[in-house]
Amino acid sequence: MKIIMAATVFLLALGLKAEDSKPKAQPATAQSDDSKKMTTKDAKKTCKEMGKTGEELIQCMKEKKESN
Repeated sequence: MKIIMAATVFLLALGLKAEDSKPKAQPATAQSDDSKKMTTKDAKKTCKEMGKTGEELIQCMKEKKESN
């Protein structure tokens, strides 16, 4: 029984090692204009740090998203 468990662990370790050695696909390096824009979450965080609330917060978020 111990031999079977040891063999199973050994084969699992080999399988994981083989999976790690595969080359990973490289993401595209070209950035579109959309990826450069500030996200809503980032804009909200920035404006809240500036002390904006309510309607000022919404306007600030729109301006931040358009400017980036």
